[in-house]
Amino acid sequence: MVENSNQTDLNSIGNRGFFDHWASVLGILVLVMAIGSGLGIWAAQRMEVPTEAEIAEPSEATLPPSLAPSEEHQDASIRSIFARVAGCISTARESIPVTFYIADTPELRQRGLQGVPGLPENHGMLFVYDSVQPSESQFWMYQTPMNLDISYLDSNGQIQSIQQMQSCSTDASSCPRYKAGIPFKAAAEFPQGFYRNNGITVGDRISLNAFGDCSNS
Repeated sequence: MVENSNQTDLNSIGNRGFFDHWASVLGILVLVMAIGSGLGIWAAQRMEVPTEAEIAEPSEATLPPSLAPSEEHQDASIRSIFARVAGCISTARESIPVTFYIADTPELRQRGLQGVPGLPENHGMLFVYDSVQPSESQFWMYQTPMNLDISYLDSNGQIQSIQQMQSCSTDASSCPRYKAGIPFKAAAEFPQGFYRNNGITVGDRISLNAFGDCSNS
């Protein structure tokens, strides 16, 4: 019986050792997890996550406001070459104030709006000639970045025809030529859609110093 008692004691001791061992392991795991969780919270607090308001668009982050393209910059650039004249376009419903850059020499007419990417609102270019031009006269859009509308005017500034012209930056020989189709004394170019959006049609009249006082049109 002594052997049985001793065996029982050994089994009890063995069982206690087994549970004590795994309890220690479990305790260590819980401790490690607690430390890891604490480190995670500390790291998250240390990281500064930017809010939506702090995230700038790439263009805003890389381009100083003073260098951002604007109508004022475009206007100043073209004004260094062309004179600027105020005028208006008179329709059956209203008179629309406009501003023209004047191309009144062969050199300025040849240059036109080449290299100009855009114009301020209600700004256009007026090609003025010393004499009436034949209907076979042509315009083209070589190296002109924006699509344009062109109207052909008689000696009184009345619009006789309106055409659309497409930007062309390829080889000059492949750029289309736009024939006036009627005799004209002047031609007015605006960004494409200007005439349609303002309800301007054939028969309406452009007025400025060359054709009379805009206020009396």
